Amino acid sequence: MRAANDDRIHISAAGVAAEIDPFGAELGVLRDGDGRDLLYDGNPRWWTGRAPLLFPVVGALAGGAYRLGRELWRLPQHGFARHSQFNVEAREPASVTLRLRENEETRGVYPFPFQLDVTYAVADAALSVRARVTNRGRRPMPVALGFHPAFRWPLPYGGAREEHELEFGAPEPGKVFRPDGDGLLIGPRRTPVGADGRLPLNDDLFVDGAVVFKELASQRVTYGVRGQRRIVVDFAGMPSLGVWSKPGAQAPFVCVEPWQGYADDAPLPGDPPKPRDLFDRPGMIELAPGQSHAFGMRVSLVDA
Repeated sequence: MRAANDDRIHISAAGVAAEIDPFGAELGVLRDGDGRDLLYDGNPRWWTGRAPLLFPVVGALAGGAYRLGRELWRLPQHGFARHSQFNVEAREPASVTLRLRENEETRGVYPFPFQLDVTYAVADAALSVRARVTNRGRRPMPVALGFHPAFRWPLPYGGAREEHELEFGAPEPGKVFRPDGDGLLIGPRRTPVGADGRLPLNDDLFVDGAVVFKELASQRVTYGVRGQRRIVVDFAGMPSLGVWSKPGAQAPFVCVEPWQGYADDAPLPGDPPKPRDLFDRPGMIELAPGQSHAFGMRVSLVDA
């Protein structure tokens, strides 16, 4: 269960403060040095999430299931970490590490011994998030992981909602994909990113749900209004990105989501969804016994 405000873990440093919920190891609050909120507050009118952690899969599975050899396993969209209670392993004024290991519940949907350590740290007016996954078992383990932070839209730095945009760190001429009614990807479609690397944000952009970049050249996205203070999201090593807001709702947030992995493709019209082998799902990383892999994201501010 999501923690009450008093049970969240508070970390702070000059220029930034954050609160982390042990349930889901989810970032619940992110504020600048003047106490202005940068993260969406989870208002259930629109969406109860704030910055869920996606593990051990990202996105929806065809038929809501996957295969391991001849066995069929069911797993919800984005996995189970966001609905799991993490233990606090280390805590300092400016950092905290939370841990999730396999348990009876996870073994029923993902039969692998694992360890997921998530470290939040603040310094130099920035928040860094590092997630390290370790294979604790005796056989190879497939894994994906994604970040899902929802930033306020508009930001508290001036400029109208319709003036907000994403500026990509590199040209993005490739195609994008969209989810169908089951969260499976359809496309490709023409990219909405301009030749200047800018993606204007408006509610029409999200009528068909998230904008999914399966392969991204950029390792950085800047969000906000030109001429005002903006948020920079760095995600070196994360090859995919989702951009999402609640369709048709004038929702006060936009999610900038660095991913390793993404949803299965939708089947052809008239074909039933066919669960894939988990090792063959898009973007999955295979960890050998005892092997670890780290995923990271950094959120900072840049002045006009």
